Amino acid sequence: MRGAECWTDHQLVRATLQMYIAPRHPKRAQTVRAFYNVSHLRDPSYLQTFQSCLDDKLSAKGPLTGSSTEKWNQFRDAVKETSKTVLGPKQRNHQDWFDKNNTAIEDLLNKKNKVMEWQNNPNSAPKKDRFKSLQATVQCEIRKMQDQWWGKKAEEIQRFADTKNYKQFFSALKTVYGPLKPITTPLLSSDGDTLIKDKKGISNRWKEDFSRLLNRLSSVDQSALDQIPQNHTFEQLDVPPSIEEVQKAIKQMSAGKAPGKVRIPTEVYKALNGKALQAFHIVLTSIWEEEGMPPELRDASIIALYKNKVTRTACDNYRGISLLSTAGKILAHVILNRLLSSVSEQNLPESQCGFRPDCSTIDMVFTVRQMQEKCLEQNPSLYIVSIDLTKVFHTVNRDALWVILNKLSCPAKFVKLIQLFHVDMTGEVLSGGETSDHFNISNVVKQGCILAPVLFNLYFTQVLQHVVMDLDLGIYIKYRLDGSLFDLRRLTAKTKTTERLILEALFADDCALMAHQENHLHCGQVLYSNKTVWPDYQPQQNRGAVPTCTRQANEPSMHYNRRHTAF
Repeated sequence: MRGAECWTDHQLVRATLQMYIAPRHPKRAQTVRAFYNVSHLRDPSYLQTFQSCLDDKLSAKGPLTGSSTEKWNQFRDAVKETSKTVLGPKQRNHQDWFDKNNTAIEDLLNKKNKVMEWQNNPNSAPKKDRFKSLQATVQCEIRKMQDQWWGKKAEEIQRFADTKNYKQFFSALKTVYGPLKPITTPLLSSDGDTLIKDKKGISNRWKEDFSRLLNRLSSVDQSALDQIPQNHTFEQLDVPPSIEEVQKAIKQMSAGKAPGKVRIPTEVYKALNGKALQAFHIVLTSIWEEEGMPPELRDASIIALYKNKVTRTACDNYRGISLLSTAGKILAHVILNRLLSSVSEQNLPESQCGFRPDCSTIDMVFTVRQMQEKCLEQNPSLYIVSIDLTKVFHTVNRDALWVILNKLSCPAKFVKLIQLFHVDMTGEVLSGGETSDHFNISNVVKQGCILAPVLFNLYFTQVLQHVVMDLDLGIYIKYRLDGSLFDLRRLTAKTKTTERLILEALFADDCALMAHQENHLHCGQVLYSNKTVWPDYQPQQNRGAVPTCTRQANEPSMHYNRRHTAF
């Protein structure tokens, strides 16, 4: 049936249909998540408006009063209200080639629609031929626009990949394919016999798994802690942070990260100025002096990321990522800056290259290559064993960690501030749009916190020093620093050469032990199976065809990966 206007090349169809109307199910109220349009802050006028409005709102409410938690609540509410008013919600627009060329497509369609008069007179061949010609031209031009858009988008994505700008790379992919929809994956129960499919059961299964993982019991021999020497205490670490330290910590924060439960992104904190920055400094100073941490700055929301291993139904094939509050991260940065400058660099060994300023895996790889070259030059044998610890961050004993920090020059108040990030901490798991019940996290270093790697390094250093304090097995390298570096005969001198013992190359929890004889590598076996130092250690299973060291009947059961190189 033709339309009443007869102004279209489509024909309507009349039909008889038998429809089934599904019953309506009550919809569950969705959690409203405030994502502010922080891109407006790049505009100087928007930035100035936001700063002035926030200062006016804080001035109207008066000075922050009450406990540290109450002061934080007042500051948080003012920031949220101003962000909602000035910045507004973030608009998620799916971009495609049609939207990009919308104006040009409208012009082409208008030209084609003007020659559709042939429908009023179907017998007019010239009008119909002109319409068909224009229709083919429009289709050709639209296809060219589509091909050009896809070509430019492909070049843009390739440029991001070549420059290793992965943030923009995945953002461009999301522009093309749209945001990922949450998928509910069935999980196996803890006994491995039942497949859980309902959302509530899956949420409870995640809570059970992470509660077990983050509350592993551990113990440390007190005699091992008593052997750690007491260093001189740096009392200046107890001084409340200055506003300059807070500004430095804010600048160190990376933009574009998940804002955590509070939903205030990093870009908003970077825009703080004047009275707003002073108010935020008052909040952090109050936490420092009162030794009271607001729960929102301490607790974590955990999401599970698939490791692309075997099956998706096993919880062990996922990695937990904690989403923390941005304000808590800023305070942690202030503590980390003091910890690195005053404690960490003075106590970590030179062989540790993980999570330290101006150190990386490149340094550790270079060291191992130098070991190979020097052993080739000086003609001793070289054996290297690589040991990979599984979930070792989850086996750190907190009580022992606080004792170690006290021994390593940290005053009591500074240690207490670090404890505030851990004590009474709770977590919740986000999965498939569902949020699990809260559960306590009583052990291990805080997952996802920037303090965790440095705290683990200090803890692991004391473990190593306790084990190898009387050990003289390792690699002995001779060197001299006066001229003619490539003349190997100069190394035979007895007075101008220096001999150095090198035991290991470390990168956080990854360890490479070195020795001149294969039987000396069993010191690594003693290191990681010594129950007085690492009582709850569970070694990682062997991978693939990598051989494992054998053991005698009277040796403890210990498996580790071995890469054997001899010169």
